Amino acid sequence: MNKVCNNILSTILFLLLTISCNKEKFKGMCHDLPSSPSATGWNYIYPSYNHKAPFFNPNNPEEIVYVREDFDTNDGSFLKTELWKADITAGTEELLLDNVRNHPRWGITNWLLFNRTDNQVWKMKSNGDSLTQLTNGTLHTYPDWNPDNTKFICNTFDNYTLIISQYAEVLDTLEEVYYYRGAWSPNGKYIAASIYAGGLDVNDLETGEIIRFQSEYEVFAGNGGGIAWTPDSRYLIWCTSAGIYKSDIETLSTEQIKEACESLRYTKPSISSDYELIVERVENNIDKNENTFFSKSSVTMMDLDGENERELLLK
Repeated sequence: MNKVCNNILSTILFLLLTISCNKEKFKGMCHDLPSSPSATGWNYIYPSYNHKAPFFNPNNPEEIVYVREDFDTNDGSFLKTELWKADITAGTEELLLDNVRNHPRWGITNWLLFNRTDNQVWKMKSNGDSLTQLTNGTLHTYPDWNPDNTKFICNTFDNYTLIISQYAEVLDTLEEVYYYRGAWSPNGKYIAASIYAGGLDVNDLETGEIIRFQSEYEVFAGNGGGIAWTPDSRYLIWCTSAGIYKSDIETLSTEQIKEACESLRYTKPSISSDYELIVERVENNIDKNENTFFSKSSVTMMDLDGENERELLLK
């Protein structure tokens, strides 16, 4: 009798643990959103804050930087937007700088690269020292370091991608097509970027060859959600409105590792030195009875195959 009771108790405990773990993995949350029942559309409800654009320290997989946006919940206007640094194991966080809009990049030499609210490229040491503006004039967005941090790429308002030195000297211009949210490979050989014409291009800087990824998936509508290389420069992880995809630079194959939809999407991926994936996760929720629409951004980590997704609880 005691053995039977013990078996029953063990089974109940296993089921409770299983249910608890599944809550962290965000199962079954992807669905299409219906149209508003009102002729005037949805009434938007704004979060008090968002966590966005996470990026790993290439020298320490336990550290990230991210952008925190604070909103006026009445009209959705920005109250402030800040750059934060976090140790995800120790649970410590530090405010580095205000008026940072997006796209932080942590370089191997511990210099950060990012856009401020003026849509120019700035750099700063990871301890918050030596803030320096690197571009001016027309808008310069989505910067990314080369492997040794001696130069970076960024987009311009004139539909070009520039290669600029760490001292703000323009070294080259990629003019053939507008590359969007480029990512420099860790071995320095490639620049990968989304293109508005539809697709994902990888520029071989040694040969001048352009490799265009095509896929059986309908992934190129609404692309431009960001690109990340694995540390060995073999794979690219990239986000679109349809989900997260993994492409192999050697076999030119592509597979979907995460589904997205109207209620859920992923953007701005980053990969750690120990091959963990971190992304910005955007959830859209509606209440037809109240005619409300609510959107919230958070930071989640997962394995490189899209499994074991869990949210980072940040300030």
